[in-house]
Amino acid sequence: MVIGKKHRSSDVPHVGKATHRPVCYQGNLQIANLRASRHGPTSICHGRTISRLEGNVSVHVSPTSTVAQSDTTNTTDANVPTQFGDALLAAASMVPTRRKPRNRAAVGNSVRTVPPVTDSGQRQKGVPSKPASSQVTRVEHIEKSVRRKGFSKAVASRISTRSKCSSTSTVYNQRWALFSSWCKEHKRDPKSCSIARVADFLLYLFQKRGLSTGSILGYKAVIASTWNSLGNDSLTHNSSIKSLLRSFQLERPKPLNLVPKWDLSIVLDALRKAPFEPLQSATIGNVTAKVFFLLALATGKRRSELHALVYEGSGLKVDKSAFILRVDLAFLSKTDRLKHVSSSTFELPALPSPEKEERMLCPVRALSIYLDRTEEFRKHSGAKKLLVSCFPKHVGDISAQTVSRHIRDAVPLAYMAASKDLELRHLHNVKAHDLRALSASLALKRSVALEDILAAANWKTQSTFSSHYLRDLSYLSADLYRLGPLVAAGKVVQS
Repeated sequence: MVIGKKHRSSDVPHVGKATHRPVCYQGNLQIANLRASRHGPTSICHGRTISRLEGNVSVHVSPTSTVAQSDTTNTTDANVPTQFGDALLAAASMVPTRRKPRNRAAVGNSVRTVPPVTDSGQRQKGVPSKPASSQVTRVEHIEKSVRRKGFSKAVASRISTRSKCSSTSTVYNQRWALFSSWCKEHKRDPKSCSIARVADFLLYLFQKRGLSTGSILGYKAVIASTWNSLGNDSLTHNSSIKSLLRSFQLERPKPLNLVPKWDLSIVLDALRKAPFEPLQSATIGNVTAKVFFLLALATGKRRSELHALVYEGSGLKVDKSAFILRVDLAFLSKTDRLKHVSSSTFELPALPSPEKEERMLCPVRALSIYLDRTEEFRKHSGAKKLLVSCFPKHVGDISAQTVSRHIRDAVPLAYMAASKDLELRHLHNVKAHDLRALSASLALKRSVALEDILAAANWKTQSTFSSHYLRDLSYLSADLYRLGPLVAAGKVVQS
């Protein structure tokens, strides 16, 4: 018996008794209803009532299951016991097959699948799809661990999300995500895999991704910190991991960036002239670039610390010898800890020189004029920060990235003003962070105490300065001498 596509219960002939074959019989219905699948819902539970069957009969049904994601795709003809007796399965071609659902992510209890993703972000070809699942983040792991120790949800949430600065947490989460993806690919648990597997991951970063030893150390620190939060400190002082990292350093030593990528004397000399002077009439773009550059050089601070300066509470001292800068009380610097928190205020010294030309590089003079020129913008926008944007597309407080951009833009603008076209062509990859290194190196060259330099830059140890920020300024000595006194790393440095 075969059910057609458009048959309803009234269209199916009654079937009578037969020993070995079906026959048509017009008679009374005696037993329970039979449900048969139609186009639309594909489960037998959604079938429609048709004619009843009488006696011992055989019913031909498809060997292909109507339930999505079934394992009976390759099943051959077999006897399937049902409430109708022993039914003999017919060939699949005898019964209409179900149509595939259109534009559905899942049918019934089926799971949507996606192809695996490689570390490069591309879909792997020729690899069976795996069920899509959300990857547990580093923050979620830590929060669950803290909760299991009996802490409340509010406390666990604060420990997992606010125990580090937002920028540091972002980097930690990104690195942990890569480690988790690698572990998933190798069928390991990132929370409890062996140290040997961590070593394999670090080797992968070195050989396959070509990362520097410093970057790999950062990944190791993220894994160790996360494991420590989960109650596992086995990675922190493991000697095998230390030896592995040492081998990376010997094979691929870090290049020393002792020579600056651009000439500080060219930029400072150009900032004393047009189009950056006079500050009272220069364009607001040039004024912004000059002020941000001189402020970064004079303080030696990170961009985040300059961004945290607030307008309220900042101002010129009565004797005009310095400008008091106040930091947002809610701000935590990269190196702040419970036992060491940076001061909420610090002084920016003014140049004492009476010479007009030398005063052109005074950061206090430049900042005072900048605040006067941005006063109206500040009132209309309600900005709270000391450094604001005055451009038509955005007026008001700015981001830390914008602080970096204005510092960086001052370098090519100064080169163009100095008509250094040839040098400008080779001026690539200028970073605002370079000025932080130059500020500390200039202060050291002009005999500022190392302790004062470390305090101004918020470095905990001198090895940070000597290993990453120290620059050779010997070739700039003559040109810098002609510029007169400068302010660097919070101190006035004489020529």
